[in-house]
Amino acid sequence: MKKKIVITVISDLVTDQRVHKIATTLTQYGYKVIVIGATKKNSAALPPQLYTTTRISLLFQSGFVRYAEWNVRLFFKLFFYNIHLLYANDLDTLLPNYIHSKLRSKPLIYDSHEYFTEQEEVQHRPFVKKVWSSIEKFIFPNLKYILTVNNSIATIYQQLYKVPVQVLRNVPLSSSSSIVASTQLQHYANWQNKKVILTQGTGINANRGYEELILSTKYLDTNYLLLIIGNGLILPQLKQLVIDQNLTDKVHFEGIMQKTELQQIAATAFCGITVDKPTCLNNVYSLPNKLFDFVQANLPVIASNMVEVAAIVNTYNVGIVLPNITPQSIATAIETMTTNKAAYNNYKLNCNKAKAILTWENEAIVLKNILKKIEGSNKSIA
Repeated sequence: MKKKIVITVISDLVTDQRVHKIATTLTQYGYKVIVIGATKKNSAALPPQLYTTTRISLLFQSGFVRYAEWNVRLFFKLFFYNIHLLYANDLDTLLPNYIHSKLRSKPLIYDSHEYFTEQEEVQHRPFVKKVWSSIEKFIFPNLKYILTVNNSIATIYQQLYKVPVQVLRNVPLSSSSSIVASTQLQHYANWQNKKVILTQGTGINANRGYEELILSTKYLDTNYLLLIIGNGLILPQLKQLVIDQNLTDKVHFEGIMQKTELQQIAATAFCGITVDKPTCLNNVYSLPNKLFDFVQANLPVIASNMVEVAAIVNTYNVGIVLPNITPQSIATAIETMTTNKAAYNNYKLNCNKAKAILTWENEAIVLKNILKKIEGSNKSIA
């Protein structure tokens, strides 16, 4: 009988590519994998996967009470599974997993997707931050197998808690590079004669540079179209900003899309952009998935000067790092890419080289080595 790994994450699993890649990889290693998520108000149905998925329907859709309900219900749900290994994604799943790992003497992998206690949404809420920080301080020093998304966050955790933390970056599968522009996207036919500036994400929230990005189009001619794909807390305000500034012909919004459609759109775009602002430590040390998606699509990047983001852009020379985040500096970078065609083509060439290195197949070696330690040095994992 296959050994069972239960992965838990509070997302609705629809767009969580990191969890999908991990679950698929563990399945390919020969485990039976069950992923537990949480439904949102308008969550889409999940497609069939190699692994099993189930979602907890929460009564509360927002606020700290939602996380409290999630933790309680997850704790009881885990009793229904005969578990060989627990895999907790982010601090909001850690407590019930940790309790089960102790009660049942089962190994636990903790995967921190960000600097959780220093998120924008947490740092200005003292009670909420205190609760999460207390949970982290209580559990983290007792963990044996810890992953996070970049070197900066790994270093912070190692210094705080004196335990080893390994890096598993959220890079795409190499197969993503085979996606090309599709003639089937008739809905986007009006973009064909425009230079599409693409940004995407499920965290369209405050202090991520979206306001400055929208206002930058005031300094660009009508040959450019800013395309914002995804959802988030400030989406209504951004749409109103576009109307107020009379920019409806330069800025277009699309909701959550399937990965394949995103890749097809990226193949038609001019550049990709990520402009998080250094308003909290989580932003400062962030390494957004979209950066790697742009590289996989051979899409030159314009990025804010965040530590990990700038390191990728500069190391592989795949785009421009902004000196500051203002509408004018963003517009200047976009125009520079347009006028300096030699540099632009070089960025695309370097993306093509970098995407062969920045692949999940290479990155997943870290996960394989952790599993070997858990199973014992003589265990063979494919």
